[in-house]
Amino acid sequence: DPILEKINLAVFVMVNPDGRDAGSRGNVNGTDLNRDHMKLLEPEGKIMQKAFQKIHPSVTVDMHEFGGAGTIIFQVAAPQNPVTHPDVLAASYVLETDVIEAINEEWGFGSVTNYPPTSSSQDSSIHRNHFAVHGSVSLLFESAVSEEYSERVRLQSWAAIAVIDEVVDDPGYYLDARQSSDEEGQEGNDIVYAYLFECNDPATTETLRILKDHGFKVGYKADDESVTSIHYETFLPTTSFPNGTALVPMDQIGWRMISELMEYTSTKDQHYTNSPKDRGQDAWRALESVNYEIDNNVCKPQAQSFIKSVPTYWGSQPILEAPAYIGASIAFLFVLSLFVVKGPFKWWLLISFILSLLLSWGKNFPLLTNLFIDYIPFYNKFRAVSSIQVILEFAVPLLAVIGLNKFLADSDLKNIRRSFAIFSVPLIILLVIRSILNESSLVS
Repeated sequence: DPILEKINLAVFVMVNPDGRDAGSRGNVNGTDLNRDHMKLLEPEGKIMQKAFQKIHPSVTVDMHEFGGAGTIIFQVAAPQNPVTHPDVLAASYVLETDVIEAINEEWGFGSVTNYPPTSSSQDSSIHRNHFAVHGSVSLLFESAVSEEYSERVRLQSWAAIAVIDEVVDDPGYYLDARQSSDEEGQEGNDIVYAYLFECNDPATTETLRILKDHGFKVGYKADDESVTSIHYETFLPTTSFPNGTALVPMDQIGWRMISELMEYTSTKDQHYTNSPKDRGQDAWRALESVNYEIDNNVCKPQAQSFIKSVPTYWGSQPILEAPAYIGASIAFLFVLSLFVVKGPFKWWLLISFILSLLLSWGKNFPLLTNLFIDYIPFYNKFRAVSSIQVILEFAVPLLAVIGLNKFLADSDLKNIRRSFAIFSVPLIILLVIRSILNESSLVS
């Protein structure tokens, strides 16, 4: 009978096209995608997870290739994580046994072996364990690499059909295993009812991201009632959780994976280095039912409020911890030097002074600032525009020292008097204006 009259079939033709093109196991970022199923940091992993949630398959099969070993053409492996629902685990081993038997009949005894156990055999970061814990019967299938591309296609195709044939023989059996896991999820966990954590915990944002990327609903505690709970790492008891405390409820399909995501560490799963425990997340197991509301935007208002309350790169600068300071004597000598020093060196220093001063005004002088941001390479990498005043703080004392040296070394007393007179006139005018302003301020 036609296969598609008995089952629905979904195929990912290729999950890692960038790695294929580069001849690498990793994707374009160098990540091994078959070690990213827990963290879901890469777009390919997120897409696979979304497809899994949408299709909700009874069986998932992960097709790989390996280098071959003697007469061995195929390697097969069922999930090995003991957290997996027992019906799903049992159905996975039945499928593995039936497929191995079919291979031996077709290709001869010794042409297939179980995938050898490794240090990561139980890790939920790898495909077969990950989707099994999520509730789907799962199988890893590897076929030997051949120099002939057509032979590689033939082996992969035969392997896929072998698995499909076994499922088609009794699709109800595998569907029952999936439904057993789903029903368990809908009923919830009889021991841990939810995981509670605070929105102001720095690790919460990433924890919520991981949970939501895995398709789990999150929310918040909807009252101020006490809840018997223990810390998931220290086991210290706590009962006080205010209204609005973030949580992930356990009465949802695939809750076994929630426990994996929350409580696994890199010591248990060597690839799950981004786990909440590894990031120092404080969380509590609720040992009794919790009144909650589902809200996938939980903690966002608190996060936005926190962002507004802390100093950031953008926005106004209410205070500068280290303002540019030169000193009155250096400023005096700098202005004097403008009249004493001759030549292009003075003009270069004066231009540097004026340009850095104007640029340090930032948005208060947008004509020049926007010109530099848009057209001068790397200028937009400044953390603060005022940092360019370092040029000013270098140019002013340099010209002041040069001018002082010139003033003291000049033997022509006539030139000295003329330069000092020219400099003194505007200085006297400024002092008179300042004294008038001060007097008028005192009178008022």
